[in-house]
Amino acid sequence: MPRTKTLGVTAGAVFVAVAIGATVVATRGDGSTAKAATTASTTPRVTAKVVRQDLIAATSVAGTLTYGTTHPMKIGSSSSGGSASGSAAGASGSGAQTGAGATATTAATSVASIITGLPTLGTVVSRGQQLFEVNGAPGPALFYGLRPMWRTLQNGVTDGLDVQQLEENLAALGFTNNGNMAVDNHFTLATGNAVAAWQVSRGSAKTGIVLSSDVVYDAGPVRVSDYVAAVGNTMSGTIYNVTGTKRSIQVALDPANQSYVTQGGHVTVTLPDTKVVNGVVSSIGTVATVTSSGGNGGGGATTTATIPVTVTLTSNPKDALDSSPVTVNLVTSRARQVLSVPVNALLALAEGGYALEKVNPDGTTTLVKATPGMFANGFVQITGDVTEGETVVSA
Repeated sequence: MPRTKTLGVTAGAVFVAVAIGATVVATRGDGSTAKAATTASTTPRVTAKVVRQDLIAATSVAGTLTYGTTHPMKIGSSSSGGSASGSAAGASGSGAQTGAGATATTAATSVASIITGLPTLGTVVSRGQQLFEVNGAPGPALFYGLRPMWRTLQNGVTDGLDVQQLEENLAALGFTNNGNMAVDNHFTLATGNAVAAWQVSRGSAKTGIVLSSDVVYDAGPVRVSDYVAAVGNTMSGTIYNVTGTKRSIQVALDPANQSYVTQGGHVTVTLPDTKVVNGVVSSIGTVATVTSSGGNGGGGATTTATIPVTVTLTSNPKDALDSSPVTVNLVTSRARQVLSVPVNALLALAEGGYALEKVNPDGTTTLVKATPGMFANGFVQITGDVTEGETVVSA
């Protein structure tokens, strides 16, 4: 709010008629007066420029910085699944691949697969990277896709979308058997050769065959959030839980503030270190969550309804911890490119209304009538006998 200023009628005081149209003197909070005259003042002034800017008013709500919901990283069985075109079809590749594939399958069923290394919590695993270490060697690799790895894939296996998904990942990693592998739903000799080259690159046995335990599919990169299995356990089932790699803010919004959020709307977020980052409202719940508290000792229970809102950050903060409390700033009103001055520059008139003490080029000051508009961040929107770039007394 503006400083409390009064303008009293003073006998003999001269006031410029175009400014207020009355003979007035503004009394400041410190006891000094702002006379509506064109005489230079010897009192030191604090001044400010009339600026044109956007004024934004916001309300703050609490939020939690997370990586989103977790889901398990499950490892498939190492046994062969699905249907192949018989042993003859499986042998249509090179003899070296067939022999090595048979050895690998036999080993997988006769030697326990022991977890010998796990990634540290917070590690991000991307396409082609190993998820953990098994028997001192590279373990299953992460590929991108929505279909689970449910059978052994090798030359001669029946066509399927899982074959195409495998080939898409091999191609994305640069393994196409010198361009001879077509990305389709058919596993060919060229596909087997591309698989073999990929296996060599990661230090695995060169078989040209992909067991259902060799690859795990997920929608994209994953971040290790918490362990389920431990080093020394047998590789089976869920090894650890993962999240996505993008930070988001979860807000339990009071329905009274619902009008301030819109799908795709922009907000700012204040992190625990006071750094402010930008965010976008990515989802707004359609069903309110109701929680109850209290009710013991004879008192009535308090029921609170909130709406779940997710805010996606435009950039990932590097230092903020998972589940950190943050503040989400929601825009409640906005005035675009308006003339504004610091709130302290506004003078309240005794007879009603407001004025500004404008500094003239020769150092004298003149009181001019001003109409305030929106208040935000220490500034007030004004209309009156002032223009952008002019100077006003602000204290």
